[in-house]
Amino acid sequence: MIRRTTLSLVLLSATCLALAPTAASADDFAPPPWFRGLPSAITAEWEFMAPANPAGPDGPLTNVFAKGTGGSPTDAVITGAAGLGWGIGDGDGGWFFPDGGDILFTVDNYVDVEPVKHIWMQVTHTPGLLLGLDPLAGINFASTGSTASPPSMIPFGPTHTVFVWDMFPNPPWETFRLLVSGTGEIDQVVVDTISIPEPSTFVMCGIGIVAVGLVARRRRRA
Repeated sequence: MIRRTTLSLVLLSATCLALAPTAASADDFAPPPWFRGLPSAITAEWEFMAPANPAGPDGPLTNVFAKGTGGSPTDAVITGAAGLGWGIGDGDGGWFFPDGGDILFTVDNYVDVEPVKHIWMQVTHTPGLLLGLDPLAGINFASTGSTASPPSMIPFGPTHTVFVWDMFPNPPWETFRLLVSGTGEIDQVVVDTISIPEPSTFVMCGIGIVAVGLVARRRRRA
């Protein structure tokens, strides 16, 4: 119950933030409800440009990407046939899946004593593409002893989707799969992680962020 409530409130926070004016790039459509400059925060961004298989974070958000200390390189590996697709979002093309496939991500974390790792994943894709998220619970538990909560998915229009889930306790790294069904293209993926003391504390932070945003809006309208 606590985990489900946490994810619901955090996603509500992100929705409120996404509606507010922002200077972020177009594909950074739903930034996480925390400051990316925090010592425990990681941001990794992949700009998929077919037919090359991206070997690491690249694109406009690399200035906020921080390497962790967990000892596992941050990377992405694509399976499934690929070809040159049409551009969406920023118009530079994407990785085309003619009949489904998946992308295996590994994200390195900062090692600290906080018990929870929160993961926030934004995906930009062509309209109608069916997506899913496999947190690879068994693999992560075997490699780091961390248990994954069930992921939550929220669509932000026809070309943007967010996935959110937690890892208990905070692992030095995590692996997960973005599942693709049908025919379509992945243009960009942004992954943010942060280690937090406990879910309830994170919920209070999210509520505070929403409250500040609403007050600022009212002041601008007055």
